[in-house]
Amino acid sequence: MKVHLFYSTLPKEQIDLEVFENVVDFLQQSKGPIQFAAGMLDYRQEMPAFSMHSQCNSVEVKIHSISLNKKLALPKQKGKIRTWFSAEKFQTQKGKITEPEPEPSPDFPKREAYMPWDYFFDQCRRFREMNSVPDQDHVFLLSNMGNDKNWFGSIGPSGRDYFIHTANWDYFFKNADEQFPISYEVVVWLLRHLMFGDRETMLNGIHSKPKGCANDFCQNKEEIQLKMRTADVCQLCMDKL
Repeated sequence: MKVHLFYSTLPKEQIDLEVFENVVDFLQQSKGPIQFAAGMLDYRQEMPAFSMHSQCNSVEVKIHSISLNKKLALPKQKGKIRTWFSAEKFQTQKGKITEPEPEPSPDFPKREAYMPWDYFFDQCRRFREMNSVPDQDHVFLLSNMGNDKNWFGSIGPSGRDYFIHTANWDYFFKNADEQFPISYEVVVWLLRHLMFGDRETMLNGIHSKPKGCANDFCQNKEEIQLKMRTADVCQLCMDKL
């Protein structure tokens, strides 16, 4: 399987070249049946007028970890047995916790240029034509341009053309190197291609309720934090694979 990653040189759309190179280099380090190649669409024209929309707020989440350096003795107390008579009681946690003060979120409203999905898939088609890319190869446009559905990325009607939105990752992963979430999105869309027979089945097979699985939809975009930190595939999706 050959995968072509490319970017556009159009204004307000071009990904930072260092980030692009890091993504390509990171994915090429994986030794396996998938071959990653890099390219670009070098335009010599002005970008058309942009539409604008606002992006929803994001709250940062901190993860605290504790490591134990000494081996602990097993507790002497025996556990007790209880019986659950309803799902409601089984699912209800007891006690209270003190919520920490949230960190300041980015300034809103935020204005962002965006284009419809067809625009991105048309660029994939142009890239294929200019570089004589075979139909069976996969093509990914990595673009800083927002999209009208505000998705992290999506797949085109052909089932082998994709776009990944490469901007705004700092709102979801503070101080993280953006090459990693971008690379993750590329790999997850390839995984879905292997799991499902066509684009419609693929989009219908994504989890609307987050499970910490690669196929979580993340309608609330903050849920991407759970999805990427678990780095997991749920049992239902494993069965499909």
